[in-house]
Amino acid sequence: MPYSPTNLSLTRNLKIARFKHLISRAEARLLDNYKERLDRLQQIKQEQKNNTLRNEVIEECKKSEILALEAVQYAIGRLQEDDYGLCQTCHRPIDEKRLTILPDIKHCFDCSH
Repeated sequence: MPYSPTNLSLTRNLKIARFKHLISRAEARLLDNYKERLDRLQQIKQEQKNNTLRNEVIEECKKSEILALEAVQYAIGRLQEDDYGLCQTCHRPIDEKRLTILPDIKHCFDCSH
């Protein structure tokens, strides 16, 4: 079948349509890929934010535990020096109930207010 201008035009149009279709599919795949990567990036950012928050909580817990340990060590030191239970300001005995609640307390009720 000889190529006529009509046949050439038709063949050209079919090739163009095919290329447009291929380009459209490629664009769709690229867009899907972009959306997946964007979703993953947002997920990673959220995970990092959660990790940062978790690390901050852990650090605050560590600080709290260190303060509690220091308080216990202080109380033990006072026990060893035989002045545990005495107010550091007025040197009177601290109420036992107060010591039971706050074993590392340094002052009696009157001196702390």
